[in-house]
Amino acid sequence: GLARMQDPVGVSGLVYGCATQAQATDTLSKLDSALTRADNARTAEQANKTADAFKWWDLVFDGHFPAYG
Repeated sequence: GLARMQDPVGVSGLVYGCATQAQATDTLSKLDSALTRADNARTAEQANKTADAFKWWDLVFDGHFPAYG
C-alpha cells in the first residue's frame, strides 16, 4: 500500500513511508478513515449542509479546521 518516495535530501535514494508493518497497517487505517471523512464532508457540501461539512472537515484535520459560523 504505501509507495516509497525519493529522499528529499538526496542522501539515501528511495525511502519507505513506515519502518514496520505495524506502522504501515496503522497508517493505512488512518488514511482510510480520513478518506471516508473527506467523502462525507464533500457529500454534505453538495447537499448544502455546510455545518455538517465543517464537522467532517474538522475530523479530517484533527480539530484544526476553522469553526463554522
